[in-house]
Amino acid sequence: MSFKEINDRFGLQFQRGSRVFCDGRLGTITGATHSHIRVRFDGRQNGAPCDPLEVRLVDTMPAGVPAMPESQVSVHGP
Repeated sequence: MSFKEINDRFGLQFQRGSRVFCDGRLGTITGATHSHIRVRFDGRQNGAPCDPLEVRLVDTMPAGVPAMPESQVSVHGP
């Protein structure tokens, strides 16, 4: 499927280069394969297929949702 077909089928607005949050990680959309969105997660070189219904555009996440799970956030004291 193409981005247009995935977007039309699921009512989404994905495009190559969009920043997304999926499976507790941030990444960048690199393409579409069959019915999946390919996401290159930060710190990785290759894209991984992700279910479009599990991928959230970063700028459309509700307020208060952390960009990173609290278990991965490091807090440095003074």
